[in-house]
Amino acid sequence: MGAIRVRAAAVEDVPLYDEKGKLLGQVNAVVTDEVDESGKRLVGEDGKERPRFYYVTTLPLTKRAYRIRALYRQRWVIENQGFRELAQDWSINILAGRRFAANYARIAFVLMLYSVERVMRMRDKAGWAKERERVKQIAGRGLLGGLTVVVYTPAGRLGLFKVRQYGEIVRRAERNRLKALVQSYHERGRDLKDLLDNIEP
Repeated sequence: MGAIRVRAAAVEDVPLYDEKGKLLGQVNAVVTDEVDESGKRLVGEDGKERPRFYYVTTLPLTKRAYRIRALYRQRWVIENQGFRELAQDWSINILAGRRFAANYARIAFVLMLYSVERVMRMRDKAGWAKERERVKQIAGRGLLGGLTVVVYTPAGRLGLFKVRQYGEIVRRAERNRLKALVQSYHERGRDLKDLLDNIEP
């Protein structure tokens, strides 16, 4: 697509009215267009010109209008990407109960999981993309919608499972452990009673 340039203008002390026409105060405004190197407005995938952006702010315009745009674009990432992911994928907007402690614990837990997920995404994009598709198929409504077991291994791997699914993994692991134990006792000619007495609880 080539280089993108931003054309911006700022207006100070714009009167702000409510829906009844009552003056609420004054704000500052920044208007921006995204253009190509020749100065033409960028065109989207639908063939139409990309919209003009209006930033209404109480921030002072002592800094350049481009700086205001940059600040609001950072805020857009937080509000539209960060919170959207937390709400849609992790259901952070659904209260755990009426008690403050329960809601506080759940929000803290979700934020920790989200942070781990972001780290795993940065460390292994391809691996996380594959895991995310698996999670979407089994999770239903959001990553926490039906996924109640979260495993973070010492090797740095994150796993999200339903209780039944994780139980099956544990059952297989225990079966393999016992099978190997029985095999080792058999090879050494040890008595079955001795084996049963020494199986870890």
